[in-house]
Amino acid sequence: MLALTPTATVPTPTPTASATLPTATDTPTATTGSPTATNTPGTCASISVGTLTVNTATNTVTLPLTNTTGGAEIISTIIAEWIDNPADQRINALQRDGTPLLYANWSTPPVTINLGSLPASDRSILPTTTVNLEFVFGTTIVELNGYKFTIFFQSNCQVEGSN
Repeated sequence: MLALTPTATVPTPTPTASATLPTATDTPTATTGSPTATNTPGTCASISVGTLTVNTATNTVTLPLTNTTGGAEIISTIIAEWIDNPADQRINALQRDGTPLLYANWSTPPVTINLGSLPASDRSILPTTTVNLEFVFGTTIVELNGYKFTIFFQSNCQVEGSN
């Protein structure tokens, strides 16, 4: 007879810090480089990755994600990569359509941003909707290229946006 022993996975806590976001102004946003969008073959076919944009006036990098069909997709984790220039470049906040989701001091890329502590409603992309994930950097953005964001969903699929 085979005996099974249940095991539990304990989630790693995500550190957060409070900060004040800079006030955004109406300034042109530059689309830079030749962005690529990648869907893992056979999975996440319902998520389309838009053009990655860099806005040096607000120190943000924006990644649009569109759910083209099916049910809601829920984001679980993001891996963010960027050129660490200046050397103290940090992501201070993650926003969704201009609304702050998390404040932190994510540094030394690549970083893993675990969204599991947020309500599913903050992480969901409903069918036929587009959400903009905005990564707010703490210092002036000087690199217009070299950004890569891999988005993992609870449905065990992933998409990637990069420039």
